[in-house]
Parts: sequence; structure tokens; C-alpha cells
Amino acid sequence: EASSKGGSIDQFYEFSGDMEPCDQPLKIKSGKLLVRKIAAMYHAISMMEDGATLVWLDTDVTIREPVDDLFLAFVRYRDITYIPFMSDPEWADRNASAINFKSLDDPFWRIESGVVALTVNNRTKGFLSEVLDLYRGGLLDLANRCLKIANEGAKLKDLPVSKFKLYNDEKMMEEMCHQPWLKRNLYMDDIFSVSLTLHRHHHFKTGLKQGWFWMGCHRDCERCRHSVFKVCPVHCDTCSYEMHPKGVPHYVFPDTVYGSQEYLTPFNTVRYFLHHCGAGAYSKTFREGAKTVKSDPLWVIPGLDEELTFWPWERFNSSIEFRFKGESYETLNDRYWSIEARLRRQEAGLWPRHWPLVGVRKWWRSKTL
Repeated sequence: EASSKGGSIDQFYEFSGDMEPCDQPLKIKSGKLLVRKIAAMYHAISMMEDGATLVWLDTDVTIREPVDDLFLAFVRYRDITYIPFMSDPEWADRNASAINFKSLDDPFWRIESGVVALTVNNRTKGFLSEVLDLYRGGLLDLANRCLKIANEGAKLKDLPVSKFKLYNDEKMMEEMCHQPWLKRNLYMDDIFSVSLTLHRHHHFKTGLKQGWFWMGCHRDCERCRHSVFKVCPVHCDTCSYEMHPKGVPHYVFPDTVYGSQEYLTPFNTVRYFLHHCGAGAYSKTFREGAKTVKSDPLWVIPGLDEELTFWPWERFNSSIEFRFKGESYETLNDRYWSIEARLRRQEAGLWPRHWPLVGVRKWWRSKTL
């Protein structure tokens, strides 16, 4: 129902337009595809016994070693364990240090959802049900309410009652609508919808126990070891670094967190699983394989389901995060994913993929976005 023509996902895109931080512009309504991933997880844990462990792997994840007692002991002690990340080095400036993040308290991490471990219990079932509600109309409701609360000073009691009980909590909404982690995740790709929900549970201390997969060395370690100066940060001294047979790091996407948080795995997750980010069916077909530009009528491409495409009136450049007064790429730490950054790299010959050119009207230069 949510994915049907005119359903809640279509209604959200009619409101939001075709812009997300990691796809500018979106070539298809990705929420209609990625909601199936969340639904599959929810269905799986609903059919499993309490206490069981579900490990979700995207289709572009390879298994390097079977999981062992060390892996299972860690993930079974937590409700959900995942890879946190800040920015994709393919999109980030390769000559600048990425933003470091060391704690669940940091508002700018997102989930890299290629490898996720869930312990089956009422908390994880409730968590995934909450994420699914975002696709059932909750995200549109939440965005509308928070824009009114944050920009206009509206009071929740003066707004229409939401069909989602969670969004009628006045104290929570008044606080949540001003949080940067909310503003930067009001989108339908699962990396945003799941990140939004994870941040909410941590911020309001709901009892959901979260764990972080450690993915080996931080990208700075790889960069400094292969630079002319070979001067590495202190944290690289004790960081074992295994190279792929082709001579590239085993995991360069995304930035990996380092530290000694109790919710960080004591093992390098690459030992078990390797996510070849950007090589999955969705990424390859619709991000790398599509050679169309934004002005092309995508609904006439042979074999493309018209229900997945944006109609002309749905294609407008207005990222939700910038509809909040006073926010920008810099304040929300999305500058690595900005169109301006992509344009600079394209002009310098550093953008290898099919960049969606928009024509001569340089709207990405506008200060009114």
C-alpha cells in the first residue's frame, strides 16, 4: 500500500522533491525499493524465536570467514549492531581529512546498512516497525510537524493529531525537531530512515542497545602510509592494516570509526564480511549505469517501471534539511555530499561517474537553496 501509485511514498516525494544528500538528483523513487529491505528484516525477525540472531547482508557483501563465538557473543549482547559512517570517500574530497566521530552522541554519523546484526526481541521488532512507519506516512508527517515547530515556533497541541502515536508526544517532538540528526535524515533511503530512528532511540534513551562494527583502520592511516611524507596520526601506530590482493585497502568505504567505546566490536569485521559498497544491484543499475541527465524524461526508458520514476512536477531542487531556517551543508556536515563539491571535482576531472548535469541554468550556485 505504501508503495502503490499515489500511496504514502509518492506523497512524500511530491513534498520532498528528488534531492537526497547521496543522490542529487534521485533517478528513481528509491524508497519504493529500499522499504522492501526493512520489510524483509522485519518479516525475518517476526518468524524467529526470541534471542535468535539475524545477520543481514546486502547482495554485494562477501563472506570471508564464518562467524564464530567472538562475533556472536558481541552481537547477542546488543539489540542491533551496524557500521557507522560519515562520508563516502568517492564523494568526499580525497585530499582532506574526513570528519572524525567517536561516539553515539555525535549527531552526524549515519548507518552503512550493508551488514547489520539483530537480536530478536520486542525492542528490535518495535524498532523496525517504527522504521516501516516512516514509509507508511510517518516521515511526511514528521517533516511537516518539525518544519512548523522549528521554523514557525508552532506548538504541537495546535497541530492536527497524528495517526502515529509517537509524533503526538509534545515533549519529545519539541526537542527532537531541533536536532541536527533529525534534519539531515528526513529522506527515504534506508541509510537515512534507519539512522534517524537509531539516533532517536539513543538520544531519548529508550533502552535499545546499539553496537558498532569496527572495520579496521581509519582511512587516514591508508592515506598517510602511501603519501610522500608518510606521517600518520597516533591512532594508526597500533592499527594492523591488511591490503586487498589488488593493492587497495580492504575497506575504504566509508570512514571507519576508531576508539575504545564499549559498544565498538573488539574484532575487525572485515575478517568476516566485506561490503563492496556501490556494487549492488541498485547502485550499479541506477547510479552508475544510468547515463541520462536530469532533464531526460525517465519514464520513457525501456524496462523502467513508471511507478518508480519522478514526474516533472516532482523534480524540484529543495533538500528538506535546508528548509530549516539557518541550516546549510556546513552546519549539518553534509558538505562532502553537496552538489557544489561534485561540480568542483567534475571540473577538475576527478568525478569518474555519470554526474547528472542539469543544464546551463546553474541552480547549484544559488544561495537560496
